[in-house]
Amino acid sequence: MAKLVIKTVAVTLAAILSVGLILFGFISLAFPSVMLSISDRLGMEGTAAYYSVAVYDRTGGIEDLAEAVERSYNSGHYGDTAKYGNVLIDNKDFLRYCEVRDAADSENGLADITGGYEHYARGIVSSAEYFIGDKEAALQTALAGLNGRFPKNNPIVYLSAAAQSEDDRAFCKKIVEELDNIVPEAEEDADRLSDFLAGLKDYCQEV
Repeated sequence: MAKLVIKTVAVTLAAILSVGLILFGFISLAFPSVMLSISDRLGMEGTAAYYSVAVYDRTGGIEDLAEAVERSYNSGHYGDTAKYGNVLIDNKDFLRYCEVRDAADSENGLADITGGYEHYARGIVSSAEYFIGDKEAALQTALAGLNGRFPKNNPIVYLSAAAQSEDDRAFCKKIVEELDNIVPEAEEDADRLSDFLAGLKDYCQEV
């Protein structure tokens, strides 16, 4: 009798678990935004990044795309950052979206920290490309954001920081070689580039 009861309980629990898993899977597929919100509240950053990608895949909106890229980078999901980051940068509304973000960030002081959203986006995308081993693409992504200028916290600054975090002096030397060919028109940018190059060259020569 006892064995029968235990077996019945086990079967019931297995059935409940199966239904729960099916329900969880259905909610995950049908309502990724709900799962994103739950994951975010629970502090599950990696899971939230996964669902943010799912939300973008569902909506196709540039706001959701940008959130997916940012969450993926902050969670160390560099493959997704590079993949969806390039989709973001190539989006026809990217520059318009950057203007919207810059306007919002100027009110809370974030614009000075990030260097503007376009630079921030290109910075994290190029860094992600570097971390997954696509170094040439990383360099081109970062350089494309300069447009003959060298403002504060530009994509090259992000990329060089990523390379230095890996103690990759060889790649930093490549960055130096590329920057030696840039002559900014604005004196402020030229001075900033000169200072940046001096620091990066010193780093490359360290033993």
